[in-house]
Amino acid sequence: MNLSCARPGRAWAKLCAQLAFVAVLLFPIAARALTELPEEDGELAVVVYPATSPGPRAVTVVLHGMCGEPLNTCAHFAEPVTKRAHLVCPRANRRCDGGGASWPQQRFAEAIERAVLRAEAQLGELVDRAAGRTLIGYSLGAYRRVGHDARSDAA
Repeated sequence: MNLSCARPGRAWAKLCAQLAFVAVLLFPIAARALTELPEEDGELAVVVYPATSPGPRAVTVVLHGMCGEPLNTCAHFAEPVTKRAHLVCPRANRRCDGGGASWPQQRFAEAIERAVLRAEAQLGELVDRAAGRTLIGYSLGAYRRVGHDARSDAA
């Protein structure tokens, strides 16, 4: 059976229009408009969701949890955040046996900063650098906050 929206008939066209409307609600444009910068030369991979509103925008950074993936965590934030800002989601570099990745104990802040700078370079003139950044941390991504060094806990 060949089902196609090109099939003639008003009832069929109405059904196709309704399915398209539901698809737009379930899969918003912001969640599909992303770029993945691969891991290269020791730099973290980064998922970037550009802002959907025109003009230069601030950057929001999301750090995923332990053994997580940026696509899984950032998908929850993509639609609301990209209405006003770019969403940048670095991938941790310590691979987990069951999949995903975790954040390292040392040099965390530097790796995140370099990943965000790569994303900002990709976005170019669309970044409002004077606006500052927002940081969202999930699970271990919240614990391993930028600027925190595990060695300071031991002192």
